[in-house]
Amino acid sequence: MHLPLDMLDFVLAKKCQHQLSDVNYKNVPHNWTCLPDKISYVHAKNAYELQSDNIYKADLEWLRGIGWAPTGSLEMKNAQRASEILSEKKYRQHPSTLEYTSLLDDPFLLQAKINSHNLNNRLYREAWDSEKTQVHVMPDTPFLLQAKLNALNISDRMYRMEWAESRKHGHDIRPDAIPICAAKAVQTICSDYKYKEGYRKQIGHHIGSLTLEGDLKLANSMKVARIQSEREYKKVYEKYKTDMHLPLDMLDLVLAKKCQHQLSDVNYKNVPHDWTCLVDNISNIRARIAYELQSNNAYKADLEWLRGTGWVPTGSLDMQKAQRASEILSDKNYRQHPDTLKFTSIVDDPIFLQAKINSQNLNDVSVCLSIHSFFVFN
Repeated sequence: MHLPLDMLDFVLAKKCQHQLSDVNYKNVPHNWTCLPDKISYVHAKNAYELQSDNIYKADLEWLRGIGWAPTGSLEMKNAQRASEILSEKKYRQHPSTLEYTSLLDDPFLLQAKINSHNLNNRLYREAWDSEKTQVHVMPDTPFLLQAKLNALNISDRMYRMEWAESRKHGHDIRPDAIPICAAKAVQTICSDYKYKEGYRKQIGHHIGSLTLEGDLKLANSMKVARIQSEREYKKVYEKYKTDMHLPLDMLDLVLAKKCQHQLSDVNYKNVPHDWTCLVDNISNIRARIAYELQSNNAYKADLEWLRGTGWVPTGSLDMQKAQRASEILSDKNYRQHPDTLKFTSIVDDPIFLQAKINSQNLNDVSVCLSIHSFFVFN
């Protein structure tokens, strides 16, 4: 591929690349040297110091981080003064600060002393506390004697004294004493060994009858067991329960056969015989047409064909409604852009000229260029 160097697209691409390139966007000024005592240099340094934000905020930066005690501040003084004014301690005078002397022979003071002496519980009970330990009761006082007798009667030690003394001397019981004989008799009566002694002696010495029927008790027991036996009770029933004879002309049997014949599926369905017809038979053709009309598959063939087919809503009713609604609600179509208005601004308008001057004054780039040019030419 050969492109001419003066091709329009090629030239425009070079121009765009030149505009977007950062190489020609920044113009680095040349290095220059000036003396430290030069007037322009000193003047520029003063101007930089005046415009420097760091020098302007140096005092504030110095104050940051320094601790500050509010002692002596206006708010502190106001708070102290308010606390002194609202202090209850300074507002009311304590009685201890008053200088006074009370008379010892004042009637009120003497009466108060007498009342305090009368109301003192310790002085009131002092005589009783000193006398209650010095009470003496005669030994033969009836109440004292009665209390001693009651103590002897209630005492458990006195109650068991004779029994304890008798245990020390031992005891002697005769073998023929009534309690001993009664205890032996009770032990014999309650003994299971004595109770079964006669039964053990008879074991092996009993001779019964030769047959089971000869013993009345055994025969009776067998009869009772036979009566209570469930197997013997149902023996006759189990023997004859399967032997049932019904006449063939019995009414219930005839009705059952008729019901079975009606409910049977054998005679309910009559399968027609196989028949053969020609392909061009009129009845066969009409039957096919009827089957096709009644066929659900043929009825839904179009629907089955449409299933899975892709559909684009472009041009549909809902799509047209949505587009029309978006055009009505569009803010871009509703409002007219100022670029569409045809107008001409006056170049020498005073307001326009003043705006240009203000823009140049506020432009940092123009200010820096003027200062730079000032330093360069000076």
